[in-house]
Amino acid sequence: MSLPLAVLALSYLSFNACALASPVVATATAGSPSAPIIDLGYAQYQGAVDPATNITSFLSIRYAAPPTGDLRFAAPQTPANISGVQQATEYPSMCYQSGGGASETAPVSIYGFNKRATTTPAQSEDCLFLNVWVPPGNLPAEPLTTGGLPVVVWIHGGGYVSGYSASYDGADLLNHSSNGVVAVVLQYRLGVFGFLSGNEVKAGGALNAGLRSSVVDQNLALQWVQENTSSLSKQIATFGGDPSKVTIWGESAGAGSVMQHIVAHEGNTQPPLFRAGITSSTFQPSQYYYNDRIPQMYYNETVTYTGCSSSSDTLACLRAVNVTTLEDANNYLAGTAFWGTYVFAPVVDGTFIVERPSATLAKGTVNGNALLSIGNSHEGNTFVNPNETLTITDYVAQLFPDLTSVQVQEAAYLYSDFGSSLNQAFEVMGDTILVCPTYYLLQAFEGRSWKGIFAIPPGLHGSDVAYYFDTTPPVYNNTAFINAFSESFMSFVMSGDVNVKFDPTNITPYWDEYFIGETEMLFNRTEAYVPVVMPVKTDSGLVERCAILIFPGEAATWCTEVESMRPGKPVVRRLWSRGHSPTPDKREGRWDAARPTFPREFMRMASSACLFINVNRPRYIWHDLWVVLNSRVAAAPSSTSAPIVDLGYAQYQGALDSATNITSFLSIRYAAPPLGDLRFQAPQPPPTVSGIQQATTNPDSCYQTGFGAANVAPVSIYGYNKRQSTTPVSSEDCLYLNVFVPGELPVEPAAAGTGLPVLVWIHGGGYVAGYAEEFNGADLVLDSHNGAIVVVIQYRLGAFVDQTYALQWVQEHISLFGGDASHVTIWGESAGAGSVLQHIVANGGNTQPPLFSAATTSSTFLPSQYYYNDRIPQLLYDETVAMVGCSSSNNTFACLQGVDATDLQTANYDLAGTGFYGTYIFVPVVDGTFIVERPSVTLAKGQVNGDILLSVGNSNEGNIFVNANETLNITDYVAQLFPDMTPLQVQEAAYVYASYGTPLEQAIAVMGDSIFVCPTYYLLQAFQGRSWKGIFAIPPAYHGNDVAYYFNNPGAAPPYNNTEFINAFSQPFLSFAMSYNVNAKFDPTNITPYWDEYYIGETEMLFNRTEDYVPSVMTVKTDPALLERCAFWQGVTQLTAQ
Repeated sequence: MSLPLAVLALSYLSFNACALASPVVATATAGSPSAPIIDLGYAQYQGAVDPATNITSFLSIRYAAPPTGDLRFAAPQTPANISGVQQATEYPSMCYQSGGGASETAPVSIYGFNKRATTTPAQSEDCLFLNVWVPPGNLPAEPLTTGGLPVVVWIHGGGYVSGYSASYDGADLLNHSSNGVVAVVLQYRLGVFGFLSGNEVKAGGALNAGLRSSVVDQNLALQWVQENTSSLSKQIATFGGDPSKVTIWGESAGAGSVMQHIVAHEGNTQPPLFRAGITSSTFQPSQYYYNDRIPQMYYNETVTYTGCSSSSDTLACLRAVNVTTLEDANNYLAGTAFWGTYVFAPVVDGTFIVERPSATLAKGTVNGNALLSIGNSHEGNTFVNPNETLTITDYVAQLFPDLTSVQVQEAAYLYSDFGSSLNQAFEVMGDTILVCPTYYLLQAFEGRSWKGIFAIPPGLHGSDVAYYFDTTPPVYNNTAFINAFSESFMSFVMSGDVNVKFDPTNITPYWDEYFIGETEMLFNRTEAYVPVVMPVKTDSGLVERCAILIFPGEAATWCTEVESMRPGKPVVRRLWSRGHSPTPDKREGRWDAARPTFPREFMRMASSACLFINVNRPRYIWHDLWVVLNSRVAAAPSSTSAPIVDLGYAQYQGALDSATNITSFLSIRYAAPPLGDLRFQAPQPPPTVSGIQQATTNPDSCYQTGFGAANVAPVSIYGYNKRQSTTPVSSEDCLYLNVFVPGELPVEPAAAGTGLPVLVWIHGGGYVAGYAEEFNGADLVLDSHNGAIVVVIQYRLGAFVDQTYALQWVQEHISLFGGDASHVTIWGESAGAGSVLQHIVANGGNTQPPLFSAATTSSTFLPSQYYYNDRIPQLLYDETVAMVGCSSSNNTFACLQGVDATDLQTANYDLAGTGFYGTYIFVPVVDGTFIVERPSVTLAKGQVNGDILLSVGNSNEGNIFVNANETLNITDYVAQLFPDMTPLQVQEAAYVYASYGTPLEQAIAVMGDSIFVCPTYYLLQAFQGRSWKGIFAIPPAYHGNDVAYYFNNPGAAPPYNNTEFINAFSQPFLSFAMSYNVNAKFDPTNITPYWDEYYIGETEMLFNRTEDYVPSVMTVKTDPALLERCAFWQGVTQLTAQ
């Protein structure tokens, strides 16, 4: 979303004269008469003709000098002259990317291990290239002086942090146009390389830290198309294209880029670079001024990360930094973004983008004569954490922290009818960032624009792209529909009018311009899979929401103008003074040719909106959604009765909360710091320390990683905070636990068998994230009616020996807190539940002495668990060694122990980012001592630690672990997920799931069953006659949705906030921990019926609600089809490594 700053923002660079001799088509070399050569003046390029389509392509045409060295963070420069004929038959290296952890290709395939670099183009700073596709017979012998084919220029999306030209075959656009256009696909700098901002970049670079470089790159590419040098021909004319008929088209951030070009130079770029624009899912995140605190902060963070802080010229230092170091900073900073947002985005630079885009659009001053905009029916879903539990009020306050509390309440009221808090968040995110910006564009082009809706299920952001580009078959592979949808775009490109059809079989009906009754064209299908293409009216509720939502970013401009835009009052708009003819009045009361006005309904909404909008021009900015969650376990209040416990090696003073009468001890060290020689080693006893240690604040978290969906935003409602101030600092010294005790401590340690039951919570997070502060053990104490002691542990992520050491600590010391060491239940969720499974099978199911009596799993997580010396773990070790510079060491392990922790964490993060979507790189292994064999083998023998089991799962476990835009067929998906499966087994798995709807739905079922659901049933079989099973089904019932019903996070009430239901669901867990029986109720009001053990008829307890929001807690039978699928997966555990 942005790039460096050079005030040239998009000053028109002219190619130097010697580099721009008039381009001509040269004669093809002898022996290859079909391979055309084109002379662009500064270079000659030899393309290729596809014999199947007769389309000529020119790939990797350089349109700017390499942006390296002194040109890093600078405006793009013209390419240098180069002699000889350059081959234009391979795609270029892609610009450096950031973001990650949702890789489309697994690092291991059935064909062997592949690094990402072997499945996508290499990354390089030298990436400013474009590709051109020319229809058969259209490459002229000499550049055209007039006429030529219309030109479509595609700008890729990717959040301004990723994407590359090789993903888009321009020949597809030619095919959709019946060879009626010339197609250009360009690349531009991304992330920190393209969108770094701040005063320093303004002074010494190209200023639009987000538009300066990236959009400036795009702008130079558009100038290349036009070749704006009066004495020279236009480059695109050399390919048979008409530079006066250029349409720019982009999707997501590409569509956002189109919008930036539309408002560039306040809507008056001269000479014009295009005649029309197309946006597919207009992406408009927060767009700050280049020197605002947020862009400046990211500049400073980049300087610090790359070691340039001490330099007298930090920009020069950044230009000299090794590109891999800068890319590390790029990835690190991208990873700090709040879920669904991006760190690097366009800025207002004052020259190219002179003001906020919405301010320019509000004036109706735009580049281009016509607009076509398409959106998906569910744009926001993929940008919201599916486990989101905040109320909509809190979500809005977190997302837009500059809104006043009154405005937040008003926004929350607007979305109060949209179902659960999660669904409300989907709508807020979609409307504010993607949907409403499209309508702002439509208003600016009113009378010259068309609007469409893509609604083929699931209708998520990006779902439409497969219908433009034929790389993978679209979900709804219907020729009539695809032609109706895709050809409308090409009609617009070719004629400027979607209704001028070149294909008489196109089923799209007449498409009114948008301002005629807010008419849009709906592209959908029936349940019988028959195409539905029909005009519809824009939802009036959406119009109202967009009218209000525009004001938080536009208050000063719009609320001032609203008074002059009342229905019937004229609005003088620059668009008319610039020579555009007013559109004839097509609906009474809508437009007056002499005095255009805004739609009455829109103005009514706008006027009412101004009643509550603060006119101090608050800007849209991203905010840390997790501030509330991360602050929920505040330091316990101290009191005169603050208890002290003596553990022998240290004394800790806790705190008694007078409101709940719960005593807490936070940050109790249970092992020595695992530093230096203890890195990667088994935990050791904690050292003895003198004095009284305060135990009233949460510990630092263990080092985390993940894939670019960080839970902490860099901006909070209280002002800017680094992550370290809103979440615990990450540290290797992290082996601590927290203890929560009902009432006060006993005077003497509890005698054996006389203390309170103990519940030990093990957090989840895919073995790569999570920390103690996220889980307030006092909630579980309260849920138990003060009948249990709760311990919350931290552990080096993925280190079970740490967990075991913590459980041994409980056995030795819990009596001092009044707990019964013989009555311990371990409970975890997700990877925490996976950890519980590991402890159940530890030491072949025979750990001595026993560390617990009962176990609870919430969403058992069992990914592939290889032997420690298998090729995959060994490869990851080797990759880690290489990434931290230990390859040349005689003792790589010792070298790793001596590496600086930040370097090791960088490797940790980068390796995690290579994981296939929904999977994790660092997971448990079979070590031969603690875990002696694959867990499923031990479970099949019925050899387990613990006497009884309670397991609960969500009804839709797999959804969040599958890319919502997944296009692999189920065979390929299974092969990626489990690369050791034979082709025959892969086909068998595909057959088992063939009836589960679309490939996406099949993938969701495979992921959920194989990794979460079926491992739970393996556990239940091992504990048969001693286990209970439950299903959490409150919609949407995704993985992790149940956690909000165990832990009572302030400000984040569960979506179904019904006391009866919450008690019915949460209390059986505590009954189980206290009495080893879910039916031994301590609360007579609990509505849960008698709960049979699982083996009695495969009985499970369903926790749901009716459509009328009445609790529904009832027994059900396990689906036989599910058991059949689990039998399949159990039969192939050797190859799934489970």
